[in-house]
Amino acid sequence: MCSTHGSFWQNSTTLHIESECAPGCKQDMIADGVCQPACKTSSCYDDGGDCDKQNCAPGCDEGWVGDEYCDEACFVEACNWDGGDCSENSGCNTGCLPEYINDGECDSECNVAACGFDGDDCFARSTECYGEADGKDYRGTKNTTKSGKECQAWDAQFPQQHTRTHLNYPDGGLGGHNRCRNADGETAPWCYTVDAEIRYEMCDVGQPWQHCKQNEVPLATQQAGAVQCLNPTQPPSGPLPRFEVHSLLLVVVLVLLFFSSACHCHAQEKKKNKK
Repeated sequence: MCSTHGSFWQNSTTLHIESECAPGCKQDMIADGVCQPACKTSSCYDDGGDCDKQNCAPGCDEGWVGDEYCDEACFVEACNWDGGDCSENSGCNTGCLPEYINDGECDSECNVAACGFDGDDCFARSTECYGEADGKDYRGTKNTTKSGKECQAWDAQFPQQHTRTHLNYPDGGLGGHNRCRNADGETAPWCYTVDAEIRYEMCDVGQPWQHCKQNEVPLATQQAGAVQCLNPTQPPSGPLPRFEVHSLLLVVVLVLLFFSSACHCHAQEKKKNKK
């Protein structure tokens, strides 16, 4: 009896495998590692995901590449940068669309060397120079707190959830980086930490003007498009700026040339009169 039951089960399995869930798609063709268009139906469980596995990137459906429409999910190297739909040039990094660079927001996907660190958006050319007493114009590279905790990126929401984002503070120097900033009126630059037990801490970025070179203007002031009224704890001191010294020398040279020319003309006139 057991033998008979085993034979029946074997025959039933054979019939089940050979049956079709859709025209042209047998059960043993599903999830076999090969995309079978005939099996890409709901009744065949979309070929067990075999066709999805052949997509060049997650979320980039078949036929989207080269369809003259920019699909962000397809703008990756594996999809040939969406077949040129987003840009005539190849992309620099996955997730970094051409229009993201120098758009006024630091995008973490573009904040890599291949994308030029997102142009000026992520403050790649900034120094440690700042002038405001509370450091709200600090755009330096410090990314650890006074106690040595690593800073969490401002565009991340883990482990610390927060509202200090570029969207809410567009002029605060936030975005896809983890450098110390003071966008919300604290006493000094600070950051959220990657330690789930320590939400945030202040940063040590030095004193205002401490790291500024002669005649250097903080990058935040440059990007604001105008010279702001700064309130440093100690005004910059030192010799005259170079451009003022150069201007003074130029004036002296011009005056000497004028008098030299005048004396020469006067001497020529005296000789003429003598003759």
